[in-house]
Amino acid sequence: MAGFINKYNNNAAYSAEASDRAALGKSTVSLEDDTRVVHYDGVNVEKPTGVVPDVADALWVDSNGGKHFFKGDTVDHAALTAKGQVFVGVVAARKGRKALVLHKAETDTKFINAWAFKVTGYSAGVAIEFKQYNKSNDSVAATLTGFTPTATDVASVSAFASALDTFLRANQPAETSTAAPTNWSAAVMDDGTGTDAVFMLVEGSLSDGIYWSQRQSPIASGATAALRVWKLVTLKPDIYSAERVDGVLDQSALWNKSRVKQYNTNIGSPSDSLSSDGTYSQTNFTQANCPILYAYYNGDYDAYLDDHMIKFPCSKGVLPAYFGKSKSMCRKMASIMFSSVDGTTKPIFKAVALSTGVPDNGAGLEWYMPGLEDCKAVFENMLVDGSDSVNKAFVQSNSSARSLSVRRWVPARYNYCHAWLLYYYGYTDNGYFHSDCRACAVALLEF
Repeated sequence: MAGFINKYNNNAAYSAEASDRAALGKSTVSLEDDTRVVHYDGVNVEKPTGVVPDVADALWVDSNGGKHFFKGDTVDHAALTAKGQVFVGVVAARKGRKALVLHKAETDTKFINAWAFKVTGYSAGVAIEFKQYNKSNDSVAATLTGFTPTATDVASVSAFASALDTFLRANQPAETSTAAPTNWSAAVMDDGTGTDAVFMLVEGSLSDGIYWSQRQSPIASGATAALRVWKLVTLKPDIYSAERVDGVLDQSALWNKSRVKQYNTNIGSPSDSLSSDGTYSQTNFTQANCPILYAYYNGDYDAYLDDHMIKFPCSKGVLPAYFGKSKSMCRKMASIMFSSVDGTTKPIFKAVALSTGVPDNGAGLEWYMPGLEDCKAVFENMLVDGSDSVNKAFVQSNSSARSLSVRRWVPARYNYCHAWLLYYYGYTDNGYFHSDCRACAVALLEF
């Protein structure tokens, strides 16, 4: 920061000396006396401590963990790197004295590492048969038998989990020409009500292929196994529908108008009605095609899209509805671990764990996978061509612009085997746990 403030009578006087300030090659602070507006100009312009950073300010961290916010369009990354500072992320949204920093790294990953099935209905002396599914459909390709729990095995939850785990690890289903390779294990886990229960954990093969076995019950008889992945999360991140600004509850509520316009195809099945749950493309939004809607919005396509944006807070379900609300939920999800058959300990919620574990070079920030409101706030004003201020700040700091052409996970349930995501056509949707989507991270700062 400069050690003094340039003072100008008005904006015209401030603008007249723009080239003189730029020639200094350093940060300068200027005050317009008539409006009391303060300007920060120059190279590596740093915001003063305690000042709420603006959208597109870049966060760099020094060797002592000190946080420095620079105006994104002034960053000289070579100079900051030479000083030992490391780029961490960019302020992508601001709400009052709260700022959301979007981390510089993203990862394509599956939502979970293992499908968790709660096992009930077992008893001593009753043989349990396990199902191995076909690689390409819901049919059973093979079965595994040979496990009959004894009275000792069912004496307690932990005893049965141990017996089941021992059998499964020693008798992994054999790969055949039709059956999907699967890794099975068992563990005692909190079923989401504060009660321990036996869970059978089903991991996919090392391949990235989609296997039907990962969402079907792995037990054919002798006990019951029901998919209960979301029950492990006691903080209830659940919702079935998002609410649009016009009040329609619909999974295809919009989050980014720039992407919708680029996609330029109808979303869902729109009708010429103010309560339509679909969205017309820009090409199809014409007086001839939809006269009622066209007249209502005076032909203004942006105004039409505005009513299809996600509305917060949501009035249905318990989806996190305020900045940072999903942080505690992510903390819980990232802590749920299991012992894999490969001998390692892994998080159940893989995508969330990756988001909460990103490096911040000693800044001491708590990162989390942004909830739906956080996600929309972060990405709604980004542009497809990367010309928005946030993407420019990423590039200026020698990082990559954020692509809007990918799907991003949201840590909230859609149904028993799907999670919410930001879809790459600009609206919200859902995806199977085994699908690869982008996992990003944000940190919420309060000033």
